[in-house]
Amino acid sequence: MSVKTKRVTTAQAIILFLQNQFVERDGKEQPFFKGCFGIFGHGNVAGIGQALQQYPSFKYYQCRNEQAMVHTAIGYAKTKKPVGSVCLHHINWPGCN
Repeated sequence: MSVKTKRVTTAQAIILFLQNQFVERDGKEQPFFKGCFGIFGHGNVAGIGQALQQYPSFKYYQCRNEQAMVHTAIGYAKTKKPVGSVCLHHINWPGCN
């Protein structure tokens, strides 16, 4: 039996992994992650931005402030019924913090 392998970058694999996480609630299966909040700056070394452009069904919400981003993500998750969750990312070059 031959198995086809799909070659992807690490960033693409991360987005695909998040898109393929599902949760069941009230007998209904739905995606667990609806998208991600993020801040691009100090050099995006993982190529996440390109992967996000390649998979537009995984929404990206750009933020300007790390502390506010956390509160925004919590509010988003609380208002999405029955289930809504997002991931956060902030990518920096090592030593830039």
